[in-house]
Amino acid sequence: MTKQVNKESYNFHKYSFPGRWVSYYHQLNETLALTPKTILEIGTGDGVYKNFIKNNTDIDYKNIDIAKDLNPDIVGSVNKIPLEANSFDLVVAFEILEHLPFDEFEKSLSEINRVSKDRKSVV
Repeated sequence: MTKQVNKESYNFHKYSFPGRWVSYYHQLNETLALTPKTILEIGTGDGVYKNFIKNNTDIDYKNIDIAKDLNPDIVGSVNKIPLEANSFDLVVAFEILEHLPFDEFEKSLSEINRVSKDRKSVV
């Protein structure tokens, strides 16, 4: 798996627009409605979701990304997540699936499902 997004892509003026903030609202609203104790986010994104969860809840949050320079908690690929089965109450993958090669899509969804307790995921 090769890196899909450069760190510069998350520059505020390039990446942020009103529709993205509406999306953050819905992502957080859906997450909080599920009341998870643990979350794994696939991809680091620009950190808005992560920062809200870490600074405003008691949820144990971790993220995974293949791009070491984005400083993920776990360096690894969504198509082979280096974690045990049923590791997280909730696994979220916001705007990452479109970056996957089509032939890795099914395996990646299977991996998300594998590490998610009760098969809760928001993609």
